Amino acid sequence: MVWCRWVVLASCLALLLPGCGQFRPMESMNPAVQEEPNANVVFLDLPLKLWLRVPAIQANRLDSGLLQARVKIENFLDSDRWVDIQVIFRDKDGFEVEKTNWEPIYLHRRKVTDYQINSLGPTPADYRILVREAKQ
Repeated sequence: MVWCRWVVLASCLALLLPGCGQFRPMESMNPAVQEEPNANVVFLDLPLKLWLRVPAIQANRLDSGLLQARVKIENFLDSDRWVDIQVIFRDKDGFEVEKTNWEPIYLHRRKVTDYQINSLGPTPADYRILVREAKQ
């Protein structure tokens, strides 16, 4: 009777184990970077991606030749929030030519906040705005 149990168990395992298939690891742990409509604004912290939205972004070349970056940031939270913003100005090849310090910005609850900054010189052709949660 004991050998009958082992035969049944072995038969079940023989039928079930091949059905599991070979283990295939994920193609990539990091998904391919997809350009978003507002790729010039990067939220560095995951909660900010959920709580903030960028309804408008604009870049102008002033008469003096300086690049002006303007962005509207909307806070969806029902509470006010401090964030830090840094702007990196890049040349036509994408290399950094200017970088601002982290600047604290106060976002009122359920409001749109305007942010504007000018480059220091006429060299920049593009920019990227980095937004992170405020450091205490």
